[in-house]
Amino acid sequence: MSHLRRCAIFTLLVLALGALLHAMAAGGELLFHDGFDDPGSHWTRYTDAECEYAYEDGRYTLAVAERGWLYWVWAPYEGFPVVFQASVQAYSVGWSSGGWGLLWGIDDDNFYLFRVTTNGEYAVDVMAEGVWQPSPVPLTHGAPLNQGLQAENRQLSKENEIRVEASTDLVTLWVEGTMIAQVPIPSLGPGRIGLAVQTMGDPNYTVSFDEFRVFALD
Repeated sequence: MSHLRRCAIFTLLVLALGALLHAMAAGGELLFHDGFDDPGSHWTRYTDAECEYAYEDGRYTLAVAERGWLYWVWAPYEGFPVVFQASVQAYSVGWSSGGWGLLWGIDDDNFYLFRVTTNGEYAVDVMAEGVWQPSPVPLTHGAPLNQGLQAENRQLSKENEIRVEASTDLVTLWVEGTMIAQVPIPSLGPGRIGLAVQTMGDPNYTVSFDEFRVFALD
């Protein structure tokens, strides 16, 4: 057996084991997983002067040019259940401040957003009928993010994982394996889950995403 073939088989085994361990930890069925290695996995690809959605180097990037703007993208899957766990890994590219997170809901006018910021804050925002509502969790310090820089590239922050566990009337928020809040908010019903990026005081903020997973919880 060639060295390359052995390496390929080993890589597949590692990926399969990782998926199994995540499923065991979540306690449910894996419904959707994307490591963004395949540019044909049907996430939005789009570029204009204000934003860019792209596959890049086996990851998915979302870049926002203007200050104070929020852009999001839904996973190419509809009908996620009410009770679920969603997680994603990400890091910031460059020096700008901003935020990124997971959103879930039924469409672009009705959703919840769990986001973390480069300042170590977190929040839960609500959009209803296209209008922002009072936040059940306003910006709060205490997100235990890896705030350093990757040693091999000083323009890349360290990677962090955030997670949402949702039931019919309660959402549990996790950062880097630490539970940071439980929020009593009602489900919007079976729907969609996606990613979001927001600029803050600086323009030109980019986030690179990896390992997006959604489980149906028992």
